[in-house]
Amino acid sequence: MPKAPWQTCEICRDLPASSKADAMQGESLPPAVDRLDRCNSVLRCPQCHSYYYYDDGNDPHHFMPDPERLERIETDVARRYLANYISDTAKRWLRDLDTGACK
Repeated sequence: MPKAPWQTCEICRDLPASSKADAMQGESLPPAVDRLDRCNSVLRCPQCHSYYYYDDGNDPHHFMPDPERLERIETDVARRYLANYISDTAKRWLRDLDTGACK
């Protein structure tokens, strides 16, 4: 069975499928996260085009922030998130998904 693109990607192969980091405890997400492209709460690897959901843990209704979260998501989930955004980046990424440029 062929490997998923993220498994051989220089950026994504060391990123866990799900990760949390509590800044109040001095924790941080893996450094590879900084190499991902961002469109609101959706991140995309510039090399393998794997998608991730990112939650910074900040909620304006709570005093203490929750931990940051990063979770690898399937392209159909990324498509649903991106469809809710109106930014040029979201539109471009949706076009990429529709044309099959990101496999």
